[in-house]
Amino acid sequence: MDSPPNDALDRLTTLAARLFRVPVAFVSLIDEKRQFFASRYGLNISGTSRNVAFCHHTMAQGDILCVPDTLKDPRFRDSPLVHGYPFIRFYAGIPLSTPDGHHIGTVCLTDSHPREPMTAEDRKHLADIAALVMDRMEMHRLELLRYTSQQRLQAISSTSPDAIVCTDLRRGITFWNPAATALFGYSAEEMRGQYVSELIPARCQTDYRNELARITSDEAAISHPRS
Repeated sequence: MDSPPNDALDRLTTLAARLFRVPVAFVSLIDEKRQFFASRYGLNISGTSRNVAFCHHTMAQGDILCVPDTLKDPRFRDSPLVHGYPFIRFYAGIPLSTPDGHHIGTVCLTDSHPREPMTAEDRKHLADIAALVMDRMEMHRLELLRYTSQQRLQAISSTSPDAIVCTDLRRGITFWNPAATALFGYSAEEMRGQYVSELIPARCQTDYRNELARITSDEAAISHPRS
């Protein structure tokens, strides 16, 4: 909630508006009290209270909600979002769902004029847009997780008496703490991108490769991102 605009989400929101030829499209995130528009096209507000949000009904339904004419639907005909800005007469939305089934928001399309109900093809296109939005949000979550983990590692390792060296999957060095500098005599700048195998004495290379192969083949020894 309240995250800065995301260019990738904005591109998807614009694509949705153009694909369905509607004047307004947005991605909403919803908590207990409000909906926040994480990305929006053709909309001049950043959110609403949850109790007037159309998207609340979409999440409760758990599937695509299409309202061809809001004035003919008793759930929405008295809504301030129908009689005031953005004057919603047509609405279509689909929940954004996490892999474990939690609805966190919606992708929505609106128009200030009634429209025909969505076709089966329209529904498939909207579902595809929602899947792309969730993929982008998951990538963003993992980026933040990696950044937070890196910051935590740096905070701990900066005062650790033990040499801590991290590598990527190609064994190139990505992190090198002050204790590693004291032990090996090289700075972090000198070692970043170098291969960690170069630190292993020749007499230990075989043991190093055997142990590395054992660890990388052991699923339990590999750290995976958690949701």
